Amino acid sequence: MLVLGCAVAVVCVGVGAAVVHAAGARSAPKAKTVPVTVGPSGNKVFSPAVVKAKLGDTVAWTWGSSNHTSTDATGLGLWDSGTRSINGSFNFTFAHAGTYNYECTIHVFSGMTGKVRVPLAIASTSATSITLTWATVAPPANLVEDVQQEAPGATKFTTIVNGSSALSEPLTLTSGAWKFRARYRNASTGKKTSWSPAAKVTIT
Repeated sequence: MLVLGCAVAVVCVGVGAAVVHAAGARSAPKAKTVPVTVGPSGNKVFSPAVVKAKLGDTVAWTWGSSNHTSTDATGLGLWDSGTRSINGSFNFTFAHAGTYNYECTIHVFSGMTGKVRVPLAIASTSATSITLTWATVAPPANLVEDVQQEAPGATKFTTIVNGSSALSEPLTLTSGAWKFRARYRNASTGKKTSWSPAAKVTIT
């Protein structure tokens, strides 16, 4: 039986966890837009500085003051808004699990940085089987995903998927509490995101 820290056969969300669907439960939530304000009231900050997005969600930055950027700081070169003025906007869709650090390139030394946390998704296929999904679209050339698990009773994560260009993988689990996390990586340069928040599932 597959649960997430709550009653049997229900869909629920734990702290830092992805949504887990029991077999036959409702479909996954639709992608949404996560808002961030750039330089509100002239302050050199992103507000909020840290946001969580599900796979496929779009972060929408809106400029509250001028002369700022929203620029990927992972080394993967995923996005760069360029310098924009007040009321400007910029969107980026997060299709791969990981934790993405970004910055205003003009004010990074003033601490103007942000973070987008994107957990992988877990869906049940039976009482003891799940499908881990770490991407919604295939990655470009040289970009891959790494996935780790922390098994019941373990004290650290171990790698189960290394350098994958796939989107997901099925797993059959033994009883206990499991954790899974992922990161997005350039296989050629070694540049990478930080690990995603841990997605958690319990088999009883």
